[in-house]
Amino acid sequence: RMQHKLIIIELIILFVMLPLVVSNTEMPFYMVFMPMFAAFIYAVLWLFYFKKMQWQNFWRSNLLLKEKQLINFILLRFALSSFLLLFLVLLFYPDDFLNFPRHYPLFFLFFIVLYPLLSVLPQELIYRVFFFERYKAVFNSQRSMIIASTLAFSFLHIIFHNYLAVLLTLVGGFFFAHSYSNTRSLYIVCLEHSLYGLLIFALGLGGFFIRGLREAGLNL
Repeated sequence: RMQHKLIIIELIILFVMLPLVVSNTEMPFYMVFMPMFAAFIYAVLWLFYFKKMQWQNFWRSNLLLKEKQLINFILLRFALSSFLLLFLVLLFYPDDFLNFPRHYPLFFLFFIVLYPLLSVLPQELIYRVFFFERYKAVFNSQRSMIIASTLAFSFLHIIFHNYLAVLLTLVGGFFFAHSYSNTRSLYIVCLEHSLYGLLIFALGLGGFFIRGLREAGLNL
């Protein structure tokens, strides 16, 4: 019982208090991710050293047929979401359209390679693999796990000080949590997260997801 309470306290510290502290602390944009990097290290230590999980246990699903079927659904959902996001950008932020690839084409190519490794993989390992493994005793159903993971992922984005980042990640977080719940495949959710993240930065909404860049005059 005491262990159960400690796990809940840990959840609150990592997924509520930490984003709140970062959100309310003035720091350069390159320092914003340091506390989240610490959370990533904690998740890795717990998964590999305390839980004794092997990388192959969660990188690809044992349900390969289901994984393949879900990829088709993910790509269809992504195509529909792309049209919707494109419409919203052209409607509400026409001046930002294609900012990143237009102003920094070479940097954007590097970003395409580095973003999945340095941003997507750590986030999905924390908010899907670690979250689902560590807190399954707290949330007693897959539906509640999906909801909790979605809300935690969206709440993280309060650190960027704008409603759009929180709103978009609420939708995206549900997609990713639902996909992981159905496959237990880190590969699947990293693929899906990468698609949406790269789309958002390509369309010109990247400034909403990196705190301080707009104030610094960088058009992402």
